[in-house]
Amino acid sequence: MATKSRLVKNVSAEPRNKISCYICYARLDGLEYAKVLTDRLRHQGVNVFVDDDILPGEKITDVIQNKIQHADFFILIGTPAAFKSEWVKIEVQFFYREMQRSQQRLLPIMFRGLSGFEDIPQFLQDIQWLQEDKSTLRDGPSEQGLSQLFHAVQYIRESVTPIPTRIRVPSKPEKKRPLNEGKLILVGRGEVGKTSLVRRLTNDEFRGDESKTQGINITDWKLLSGSDILQLNVWDFGGQEIMHATHQFFLTERSLYILVLNGREGGEDIDAEYWLKLIESFGGDSPVIIVQNKIVQHPFELNYRGLQTRYPQIHGFVKTDCKDAVGIDDLRQLIQRVAAEMPEIRMQFPADWFAVKDKLSLMVDDFMGFLRFRQICESEGIQNESDRDTLCWVLHCLGIALNYRDDPRLRETSVLKPEWVTNGIYKIINAKKIADRQGELRLSDLNWLLPRDRYPLEKHLFLLELMRKFSLCFAFPDEEDRYLIPELLGKEEPKVTEAFVPDECLNFEYHYAILPEGLIPRFIVRSHTLSRNQERWRSGVILSYEGCKALVTAVTAERRVIVRVMSGDAGARRRLLAIIRYDVDRINREFKDRLDAQPKVPLTDFPEFSVDYHKLVAFERQGVETFPEFIGQNVVSVDVNELLNGIDLATQREEASNLIVKLKSVFFSYSHKDESLRDELETHLKLLQRQSVISTWHDRKILPGTEWDHEIDQHLERARIILLLISADFIASDYCWEKEVKRALERHESGEAVVIPVMLRSCDWQDAPFAKLQGLPKEMKPVKSWPDRDAAWTNVATGIREVAQALK
Repeated sequence: MATKSRLVKNVSAEPRNKISCYICYARLDGLEYAKVLTDRLRHQGVNVFVDDDILPGEKITDVIQNKIQHADFFILIGTPAAFKSEWVKIEVQFFYREMQRSQQRLLPIMFRGLSGFEDIPQFLQDIQWLQEDKSTLRDGPSEQGLSQLFHAVQYIRESVTPIPTRIRVPSKPEKKRPLNEGKLILVGRGEVGKTSLVRRLTNDEFRGDESKTQGINITDWKLLSGSDILQLNVWDFGGQEIMHATHQFFLTERSLYILVLNGREGGEDIDAEYWLKLIESFGGDSPVIIVQNKIVQHPFELNYRGLQTRYPQIHGFVKTDCKDAVGIDDLRQLIQRVAAEMPEIRMQFPADWFAVKDKLSLMVDDFMGFLRFRQICESEGIQNESDRDTLCWVLHCLGIALNYRDDPRLRETSVLKPEWVTNGIYKIINAKKIADRQGELRLSDLNWLLPRDRYPLEKHLFLLELMRKFSLCFAFPDEEDRYLIPELLGKEEPKVTEAFVPDECLNFEYHYAILPEGLIPRFIVRSHTLSRNQERWRSGVILSYEGCKALVTAVTAERRVIVRVMSGDAGARRRLLAIIRYDVDRINREFKDRLDAQPKVPLTDFPEFSVDYHKLVAFERQGVETFPEFIGQNVVSVDVNELLNGIDLATQREEASNLIVKLKSVFFSYSHKDESLRDELETHLKLLQRQSVISTWHDRKILPGTEWDHEIDQHLERARIILLLISADFIASDYCWEKEVKRALERHESGEAVVIPVMLRSCDWQDAPFAKLQGLPKEMKPVKSWPDRDAAWTNVATGIREVAQALK
């Protein structure tokens, strides 16, 4: 082993100018040589960077690129392992591109007896290589080698400007260049080997002792594509069942998907259909590669032609086994080819956008406010608001920074590291103590659930608001610090469900090609005002409304959602069914109708047999009064009108089919302290929405990528009915008072809209500017003062209906 006393005497150890160097090597056979060479160069006053210098928490790939970009020369230790290493290839390719632009120098070293001329990458074959004996890999650089190397370093030092006056003046920046970056998402059930696959692809490693992914792991992966380097941000999703619903909120369009299957438990074709539907719902037409993993242990085949016919976005199937690296090279090449063909990855990116992206990628903090993001944009010359909005959206799609500035409650922390969001949410939903409490969570629980250094107290409410935005939880009415996460409810169906005998109920069903995890929990969140003090479990819920009870439950094995309504009068049962259908239909639409949900109407005398709802409506429009159905051994005549009128409200189908019906837009002006009461009111207005009388809007409906205050102004200007939800908190809100109330009354005075005060809680309102207006409920009695809350809201809804129907 060479020692530090070995010096080259004819080169001065006192540096005249400090210059920088990047050493590229493979750890497998070049580590010792690199260590000794680093010591020698530093003794000569060279600022040397090797990968051991990367600090904990720094992003490895970005630091390496930054160091190469700013190095005066690049030393390549050309060992056999280096010529085979993907990392070395990427580093050399990146340096070669920089060398063409900035005239940086390359000092390559090869070793006699180990590497030949044919091993050298073609674009480096016309460069003079320093020759060392293979023994120097063990003993360190030879004196002759050091002498030649130091003479070259001296020449480089004399060719650069001394540090005091040296300023890098870049050539005129390109206006745009390819982004060459994208998002690679791995999905699949638990224990199919997704994490092992990522490790094989990115580092060519296999451990065999991978623990279950708790949430999402995010890895950077650089790969060559011709003369370019593509960076893929790899998102590895945990496959446990409880996480499937949560994953949906991080699946994005413009991404490359890897669906990982294995044959251990059978049912691979069903699994493939399930995940492909989810990808199609949230990823749109994003390309998909299907990986049949652990193929040596559990060989299996798929209906390749059938899957590719139904899902043309599938770009190939690859059989792999990570233990023996079976198929890994084929998969890597296919990913490289598909990624290179994606226009989203090759999109032209302005130079100033690159500057902002690079700054965010190197962020040390886990989160920052949107104001800081705006300042970074402005410092790089991005002044236009629409440009900032577009950049935000691209960064969100890439998974570099999740952006929720569209939501007024989230706007203060609208640019984040994805890991901070995902890890925080998954720590909550994976907490055993919360699961033991059937999903009940208090704000104070986050003190022990989340590490204080990464999740300060002032950000706890932000995470819970984000979960509410994604319909993962809801706050208990009148207890804003207490939440329920339906995904963590128990699985056992309560005994009360036995009371819902089909023959005695109003029945409705939804049949699905794919029934996604989380559909019922999401429904529970949406309808929680109707399930207060009722039974809830993970796959079902009991609702109460106007003296009626409803059972809504999923039969997962049969891919059905069953709705049964009992008690109360016939009109109340139909009204409750209309509310349920409104919420289920809306959730189905959020999956972009890729679930093939088919509404079905069970026959009155044969509730085990159901007829397609759309078929009944089509028969009615064509004047078909009855039609035959074969049930068991009998032919039964089905009365179309009788069946439809049993489930639909009067005039509902006529209004739904009338394309010229003009919905009256309703705007909610309220304090966020009254959000639970606003939810209750909106539940009672769902009937009017299903009957196409009104459409409702409040700030919770602001879409991602929209400027929230502008969106509020637009809806306030378009609304025909403006509801002022009155409470002491509403009156104390400067925003509600100064902006919304003022403008609402102006539009009321001009006849453009009707303003209706709705008294939620007792407060001093008699001297308010809206006191002269007729309000609701009757006699302006606060809703919370009514002994029967349903009666209060029914009174409010009736008043709003009368106003809406009177408007032209």
